[in-house]
Amino acid sequence: MNGRVIVIDEFERSLHPLISNYLIQLFHDPNINPKGAQLILATHDTNLLSAAAFRRDQIWIVEKDSTGSSELFSLADVKGILKDAPYEKWYLSGRLGGIPSIQSLDFELNYAADEKE
Repeated sequence: MNGRVIVIDEFERSLHPLISNYLIQLFHDPNINPKGAQLILATHDTNLLSAAAFRRDQIWIVEKDSTGSSELFSLADVKGILKDAPYEKWYLSGRLGGIPSIQSLDFELNYAADEKE
């Protein structure tokens, strides 16, 4: 690694979770990454939300508001999050934000209306 920045969207695509974690750890290892190359990734893999994989300041969440505008914030900016907190559990429960709004009833009603037409 030569100290550059690598940006990857949908990092988890076609990767086993253990391989994803392994690749991330390569960037954290100063023996393998002595020039400080950086990995910036976007993912939906909540297995990566752990203190073992990232520090709080390295985890950023995107949350959309009701108008569709996005807000980006770091876990380091969220009050009450300790370094050993269960990030994945808290994220999936909605405690950290960034959870999509799933309107299954609206989908069912819209689907039924489309079928009648």
